[in-house]
Amino acid sequence: MATRRLDEFESCRRTRERSTIYAVGSQREETPTRHLLRHGRRNHDRGARSSRAFGFLNLTQEREEEKDAMRCKFNWLRYGPAGSNVIHAQILYREQFTDVYFPGATVERHRMIGKVHPRTEDRGRNRSQMLEEVEANPGTTMRTPSTSDGLHFIEDQRPIYLSSLQWSCEDECRYECMWSTVAAFHHRNWRTPQFYGKWPFIRFFGIQEPASAFFSLLNFYAHVKMIKRFRKEVPSDSPLYWLWHYFCFISLNAWLWSTIFHTRDFPITELMDYVCAFSVVLMSCYCMIIRLCRNAPKFILVTITTFFVAFLANHVAYLGMGRFDYGYNMQLNVFIGTFTAICWFGWSTYNRIRQPYVWKCAVFVALGGLVMLLEIMDRPPFFWTFDCHSLWHLSTAPLICLFYSFVIDDCKYLHKLEQQTETKKLS
Repeated sequence: MATRRLDEFESCRRTRERSTIYAVGSQREETPTRHLLRHGRRNHDRGARSSRAFGFLNLTQEREEEKDAMRCKFNWLRYGPAGSNVIHAQILYREQFTDVYFPGATVERHRMIGKVHPRTEDRGRNRSQMLEEVEANPGTTMRTPSTSDGLHFIEDQRPIYLSSLQWSCEDECRYECMWSTVAAFHHRNWRTPQFYGKWPFIRFFGIQEPASAFFSLLNFYAHVKMIKRFRKEVPSDSPLYWLWHYFCFISLNAWLWSTIFHTRDFPITELMDYVCAFSVVLMSCYCMIIRLCRNAPKFILVTITTFFVAFLANHVAYLGMGRFDYGYNMQLNVFIGTFTAICWFGWSTYNRIRQPYVWKCAVFVALGGLVMLLEIMDRPPFFWTFDCHSLWHLSTAPLICLFYSFVIDDCKYLHKLEQQTETKKLS
């Protein structure tokens, strides 16, 4: 069966058809070999799973994730009966403008990804030699703590910080393959690829994105520090006193999940990070509306609150059901955030004489919009650690302190204004 598959591969390789693919976001001319690997069909009667690749990286994913655009898609030549724990696959790499092939082998258990090492000394070897090596040494290319046959994953060989953060054999293989892919791209003077929409990062004690995780904790600390200052300086009977406590609680929850997500990227941590981040954006808009309409009738305030709670619940339900809609979530965040910023800035400009402290709010809005450029400037990380997203997290920490300073002054002003009103009523 394996020989027949390779014969089919060889016959298809000789086709002169050329096509265009999008390799990690950039348009490249595809060789006939890559065309076959990308468009080939596997035997679904054997229960083969969908897979996709980024450059030279083969990753097994769920069937719906195969639809993701702007990625090279390769298919594995797979052997073995249905339901077998170990599936051997032979992957042949073709260098551009040459007919030289690199043999490689990988072992998959469930969704485990193997490591393939192209070797210079293997140039020019024929198909039969490659096939013999693959079938004779199915597990020799693994760098993960697995047994030689790839059947078992030796847990004791992992450091405790990796096992505690749920780094499985599959994750180890993905991590190793990621850096091999980056090295292969750089060797050919190609741009650094993204993997599942994320740049490659050097992990630190099992933390996938150490800079973003640390800076998220820094934002968490900024909220804790400033709410303590708020409680110390603002009287408890001040208007909107508890509103800003709710805002702080929601923000702390969001930054906590941001830290967890950047530490280990799982579907649940990703969902919680996006949902909690949206809750902060929505809460900021809610606080702005309540501040501007604080003298409105209670019925109006209750209606506004009910609307925001229902809107948040509907958004969470939509994101949690089915395929995660990144585009919709981003557009909604940008729209609500922009609306909130415009309202805060307009209100600050209108009240700049009567309430001199509002300059803090205006500066906060201006700087907040400026640092958002870091989110747009999506570039490979410096030292494989600091990307634009992590620098955005770093820049938001001092802005939190500036915003709380405005909130403290505003609550003091409202408290003083309320006391003056009560004094006038008594007199």
